[in-house]
Amino acid sequence: MKSFLVAVLVLMLLSGVSAQESTIVFEKGTGEYEIQLLQLALEKTIPDYGSFRLQEWGIDVTEARGNSQLNDRAFDITFRVVTPAIEKSLLVIPIELTRGIQGYRLLLVHRDNLPRFAGVKTLDELRANFVAGFGAQWADLSVLQTNSFRVNTAVESKLLYRMLEAKRFDFFPRGVNEIWDNIVQHSDDAPSMVVEPNLALYYPLVQFFVVAKTDTALAERVRKGLERALADGSMKKLFLSAYKDVLQKARVSQRTEFVLTNPDLPSTGLPDTSWWWPNSPHR
Repeated sequence: MKSFLVAVLVLMLLSGVSAQESTIVFEKGTGEYEIQLLQLALEKTIPDYGSFRLQEWGIDVTEARGNSQLNDRAFDITFRVVTPAIEKSLLVIPIELTRGIQGYRLLLVHRDNLPRFAGVKTLDELRANFVAGFGAQWADLSVLQTNSFRVNTAVESKLLYRMLEAKRFDFFPRGVNEIWDNIVQHSDDAPSMVVEPNLALYYPLVQFFVVAKTDTALAERVRKGLERALADGSMKKLFLSAYKDVLQKARVSQRTEFVLTNPDLPSTGLPDTSWWWPNSPHR
């Protein structure tokens, strides 16, 4: 038996695999696709770094508090819409996760207001006649403000759905990749909300995994894993399996699309939307 255990340990050392499993803690609220992509990236690097276990950090906090807690190492990793401010405060893993899909926004509205939206033909009409709702601490709030929208904000997302139900604003722009999940998740907060069928906003938006500024080891592991998943096509396969159905449901090519500028793009620049929007003029 002793010789068998010695042989196992020798094999593990020769293969570079640690006998100890790493626990990697991700922030509560991380989306299903992002969790699956993190799992994929970590699996790609098991030969280099050893086995792992993913665990959720089960505390619900604001984004600003989450950034602080991440640098304090309360948890290990999350994903963010990245801006120059995020680049300064956190360590960004430089492979874009959602290929700009989060910047393609459909509008959650109160069903009573659908006739009002049916007459909108221009961006100026939307800005002049309607008020948006948005998160007070969300990184892309500046996009709506810079593009001259009137915006009502709240710190907690749950409150935004309740405000929509109470008609304290007219529309709540949500990413095409999340909007139908939002309807299910917040049906009690806003039972009258529906997806407006004809309009969309688009602005360039990039999302990355981020870790504590000092956590270069985890950043390197996840970067290597994502690079391998890109190279072998498994990242694209996962992306399309996650979002193909919602893109079809959204009827992207049939909507009136209003393009906004993003004043807070990071140094990484524009997203590559070709995986889901091959004929986009905004790539």
